[in-house]
Amino acid sequence: MKLINLKKILLIPLLLFSFSFVAEAKDDFLINWKASVYVPFFYTGKALPTLGSKIEVSFELLHDDQIVSLKGREVRWFIGNKQVAKGPNLKKTIYNIPGEQTGNLAIRLEVSGPYGEVNKVFTIPVTSPKVVIEDKNQGILNKGNNNYLAWPYFFNVKKMDELGFTWQIDEDRTTGKPDQRNALDLNVAKDVNDYNSELSATIQKLNNLLEIGRKSINLKTNK
Repeated sequence: MKLINLKKILLIPLLLFSFSFVAEAKDDFLINWKASVYVPFFYTGKALPTLGSKIEVSFELLHDDQIVSLKGREVRWFIGNKQVAKGPNLKKTIYNIPGEQTGNLAIRLEVSGPYGEVNKVFTIPVTSPKVVIEDKNQGILNKGNNNYLAWPYFFNVKKMDELGFTWQIDEDRTTGKPDQRNALDLNVAKDVNDYNSELSATIQKLNNLLEIGRKSINLKTNK
């Protein structure tokens, strides 16, 4: 009777498994980007670019989940089908989104290497300027003074002084506080009942009136 070497039988699938695991190791990209737009100080989300925004995009090349050096490797950056930057070890580029941009920004990275070229395609969402009205009473008008704040998001400015604020109640325009233009006090008399209204806030960039955002909320008196 011929004896079977079980150790060899067990070793073969283990070797095949190890080879398969090694073969799956691949290059990948760690992408980071940031947009130079205004957001309120308390905002913790991602600041999204709008038309005209400057964005800074950077990356690290990973191999088997480890950051590798790009020394001597050429990097090419493409926006859509247009090459916008090229150079050795070029991990970062800055790009201004043109006013005629439609839809999200499609970016392609190409990196040369000793074993061939690796590439990555990703998108950056492009939005429009937004306005959020802070209403602590959630649409209810209380008798007496009611306070509202209009917050700008994703405008191409560095501070709120570069923005103009307009408040409107139904068809009537009104002004915010002299020392805090994004704030509005609305006083409701004690004898007012069953009152419904629409409050709107419009924010514009002062040196580019086409950069504008608007928000409306419905208000009604508390019975």
